[in-house]
Amino acid sequence: MMSSRRPLNVLFLGFAIGFILGIFILSPKDHVSTLPRPNRRSSCDSPEKSSRLSGNYESWLANQGILRNTLDVDEYLYGQSRKQAVLEADLLKKKVHIMCVVFVEREKNVIAASHTWLRHCNNYVLYYVKRPQDHRDKDFAPDLGVKKIEAKSSWDFLCKTILDLWKTKDSSLQWVLFVSSDMFVVPENLRRMVAHLNHNDPYYFGHAQTLWGQPFNVALAGYALSRGAVKLLADNFTSESCPTGGKYWKKEDYYLGKNLEKLCILPSDTRDDSKKGRFHGYNLNQLLFSNKLALIASYWKDSVYPSTEGKNCCSDLSVTFQGTEADKMYMYDYIINRLRVFTHGIHGNRPAPTPYPPEHVWQEFMKSRGYSSVSNVSSRQYINAWKAKINEDLIKAGFKKKKHVWRGIDFHGDGHGEVIPLPFQVDTVLDTE
Repeated sequence: MMSSRRPLNVLFLGFAIGFILGIFILSPKDHVSTLPRPNRRSSCDSPEKSSRLSGNYESWLANQGILRNTLDVDEYLYGQSRKQAVLEADLLKKKVHIMCVVFVEREKNVIAASHTWLRHCNNYVLYYVKRPQDHRDKDFAPDLGVKKIEAKSSWDFLCKTILDLWKTKDSSLQWVLFVSSDMFVVPENLRRMVAHLNHNDPYYFGHAQTLWGQPFNVALAGYALSRGAVKLLADNFTSESCPTGGKYWKKEDYYLGKNLEKLCILPSDTRDDSKKGRFHGYNLNQLLFSNKLALIASYWKDSVYPSTEGKNCCSDLSVTFQGTEADKMYMYDYIINRLRVFTHGIHGNRPAPTPYPPEHVWQEFMKSRGYSSVSNVSSRQYINAWKAKINEDLIKAGFKKKKHVWRGIDFHGDGHGEVIPLPFQVDTVLDTE
């Protein structure tokens, strides 16, 4: 009897152990991310110095002699004295220069970025890595101006990118933001974050994690370097020595953190005063709703400065969002930079003036077609008048001998019924000969 029950007991014991381990592993990440971490020794004199963003943006504004005033958006956009105010974002763009570096993966994303958030950078450069095993040279639209760099590893690519930036853009560099082509960025918020800092000092911003005890800012969320940090890297590497800084692909962010620490540059805590993150390795849909991401995801449990999912995930001054499709970039750009919500006002909230009521439009049209009285105009006469007008326009445009599409609704469904002119709906053919 004992021997026959032993396999069942062993199976039950294994299940129990697995269940208990699962509880610990799958416990909420809020608790995992706040577990105390052992102090890590560094060769730098004061490693904690780089972990704080010293200074204050409000104090910087005051030192610049800048006074803030509440802006009436309705008056600014539509009033008599419109466009006379100086917007804070425009002022920051003149004083704080952001160089945006995009690592190209998908061309359609780069095109979308160039029409949306990249316009808010002071300048930008597009880079593409060509690996030794790539037999075909990938082509991009010439007007994009993508720079191709041959590299033996992703760190070699990043290192040579930094050297190229220092060589070609040295005079204009203040702050450099490195992101992939599937990210959406709000450069204005990065400017606000760094405005009070001296760009000639070494700074290293992003979402900090640890790997094998090494702190670094993950490429998944993008990272930013000050001119001072770029200069130190450029002084310590050459195109020939770049490959020695890291040999594995997909680990350039780790190697960047490792090489910067040798120069005593550590990741800074970029969270806002409410401990909400500014650099995000996921998109809004994943971040705003709790439990969208895996509970054991390294993004959370290895974060140096913990952040959470849900409504408290993201700072109001967030800089980057990962995993953004091309169409979403246009949507985010519209919501952030173009959409205006008016709660009051006398200018933009008023309907546009019209020379006569809309219901009189058709009457004016029929008068222009020679009908002196419009009180007895039939629907057939109205339709024929529109057909004649369109035919005249087509003839003037040189399309007399072609068949053209007449957009409207065929009420009878046989192709011979009455058609009311509309800007969309079912297509029927109109012969203009």
